[in-house]
Amino acid sequence: YRHALLAKPELKVSYQKIIEKVNLILVEGQSGHLALEVLGARPESIATLHLGIDLQKVGHDSRMKSVDDLKLLHAATFTPKKGQLASIKAFQRAKQNCPNMTLELVGEVGDSKYFDYCKKEMMQTEGIRIRPFVTHENWYDFLKNYDILIQPSRVADSGDCEGGAPVSLIDAQAIGRPVISTFHCDIPEVVKHDVTGILVEED
Repeated sequence: YRHALLAKPELKVSYQKIIEKVNLILVEGQSGHLALEVLGARPESIATLHLGIDLQKVGHDSRMKSVDDLKLLHAATFTPKKGQLASIKAFQRAKQNCPNMTLELVGEVGDSKYFDYCKKEMMQTEGIRIRPFVTHENWYDFLKNYDILIQPSRVADSGDCEGGAPVSLIDAQAIGRPVISTFHCDIPEVVKHDVTGILVEED
């Protein structure tokens, strides 16, 4: 939306043509709503439809966290907006106070240069590893092995951003896992700060 137009200003004309022709535009949250208003959309032509999940598929989970142990998961496509590098750097600092903490990263490679840089950075610290890709069918069972989902989303240098909010944050909270994320796009609308997770400023 807003930020993406910084990287591809030619999209502004395309968005405005669409805005002129449609009666209703659905967005995930306030971030998209505000961006479309900036582009000239009438507020009454924009409606919010928050993403949801099927709670029947999630299932109940009663796993308790082990004492003096913390298992972090960062699940996202490897692109700068997903913040894997921030997770790695934060883990390196926090590891001094929690030596038994681990961080595992899982996701498709969207930006190979960024992926290689993350791998190089994580080799400096024990306790970080990249897991093989997890299918959607196995996602909830996989997620239950961890204590916290971390995803410090950010606006990339290219202008790329979440636009809405990552579904993985909703999934984690649905099974009772707190999340660590950022005040980015619609994330504050799906994570209740200091209740279901902790949100910090980008980077």
